[in-house]
Amino acid sequence: MNFLIFELPEFYLDNPKLKKIRWGIIGLGNIAKTFALSIQPLENALLIAVASKKPDSLKFFQEKYNISKKFCFENYSELLLCDEIDAVYIALPNHLHMEWIVGCLEQEKHILVEKPAVTSSKQLATIQKKFDYKNLVFSEAFMYLHHPRVQMLIDYINDGRIGKPLGMKSSLGFKYFNEPSLLKRMLNFYKKKPFRLSKKHGGGCILDLGCYLTSLGTLLSKNSDNSKVFSFSLKKSTSTFAKQEVEIDAATVIKFNNGFFSDIRCSFTEHLDQTTRIWGEGGEIILENTWTCQSNGFWHDSEYFQIPSPPLFDNPYSFQVHNLSKIILSKSVGENVHMPFAFQDSLNNAQILDSWRSASKE
Repeated sequence: MNFLIFELPEFYLDNPKLKKIRWGIIGLGNIAKTFALSIQPLENALLIAVASKKPDSLKFFQEKYNISKKFCFENYSELLLCDEIDAVYIALPNHLHMEWIVGCLEQEKHILVEKPAVTSSKQLATIQKKFDYKNLVFSEAFMYLHHPRVQMLIDYINDGRIGKPLGMKSSLGFKYFNEPSLLKRMLNFYKKKPFRLSKKHGGGCILDLGCYLTSLGTLLSKNSDNSKVFSFSLKKSTSTFAKQEVEIDAATVIKFNNGFFSDIRCSFTEHLDQTTRIWGEGGEIILENTWTCQSNGFWHDSEYFQIPSPPLFDNPYSFQVHNLSKIILSKSVGENVHMPFAFQDSLNNAQILDSWRSASKE
């Protein structure tokens, strides 16, 4: 058994002399709290503004993160109109993403939007028509892609270390609801569906969790050959639906036009292993804790490759904001930038999610 240190890409090295990107958050739920915590240790980013329709949430963020009262907005549009803000994190429920992505583009704000970016590829294609004429950064919040070990993994595969990539298998699931009676009592108490179980709010495990799985398959399939044509088909799709008509467990096999396959499953009813296996003509890669990034490397057969230890930050969310802030700063001075997950990747991913959801209903 060998343990090898893989050189950390320059993209992830910190530069304390960089200007700070000033961030605002729209929507102050739990994921917004994670974002706010993740930005605290960064030297190139600063949280200066928040927007929520809930006064208690505004008060909490103002006091917890020392945000000036003049930057605590009860109206989302007011935050977008604020000239002091460079970039906006959209942490709203899925069905509201498109409206506020468009709002950010109209006000020349860089965008980090919580995954999934939208609820259909048609929405993203509409956004693309506006985005293509802007010198702005757009990023879908797949935080795991910003962890240095994932860039190390992509570089490793691009260098041909496992030969031609052939396929992957992965899963992601959490037991959100322990017993039906508890769920029923909760629904009766609140008199409304949790957004994860609401069809009109873009709920269901495919959009909520499956988007992680398809995002990795989308990236890895690009490394299988040099084809610039994106197409795919689905095989063996199975799903279990809740009474709310959204998927609570779903699995599929995606076959890409270049032969690469992605065997994936997501669930709201079962805790699933987060290990990803990637097969190539030259061996197998095992990536543990794929989505939470609780390890700093991966296995290739019997060898373990890891980034220099310790990493800059202890969580992928901080890497995400750090890297995007660095990209925004570079783009502002006319430098070419590399996006870990570009707009076209998000569009391709949305097309896969559309097909998976449609196949699940058949």
